[in-house]
Amino acid sequence: MKKKVFVEIVSAIGIIFTSLTLLNTGLTLAGLQNHPPAENNLLMLCFTLIGTLMVYSHKLFDEWSLLKVILLQYLVAVFMIFAVIKVSGIYMPLDPNAYKDGFRSFSIPYVIAASYYYYRMYKDAKRSNEKIQVLRGRINKQIPPT
Repeated sequence: MKKKVFVEIVSAIGIIFTSLTLLNTGLTLAGLQNHPPAENNLLMLCFTLIGTLMVYSHKLFDEWSLLKVILLQYLVAVFMIFAVIKVSGIYMPLDPNAYKDGFRSFSIPYVIAASYYYYRMYKDAKRSNEKIQVLRGRINKQIPPT
């Protein structure tokens, strides 16, 4: 793994986890939520790691269509979230709605973050293609670079 990609992944995990922690703290202070902070933060960290690593795994499936990759990533991520909830149920009692709440708590931030990531990736690819077209035009017309 290249150092730049590693730094980008770690930065994304840090930014997403910090944002979710601040949102969670705000909801708790507002009285809209009353989960134990330590357990909730550990689950948020697991969810953040799973979601971020899933989104960044798209490069492993370059030969597949983007829609298939996005759906596969999401399904694998949701399966992993359910596995984390199942394992956490061994150590603490689960709410009857634990899987539904975990699904919702993961899906909303995941869809937002993945949409942003793929939009940014699309814009970068579009910009690169425009640069390639300009270079091809210069080569075909033998225009010296500026």
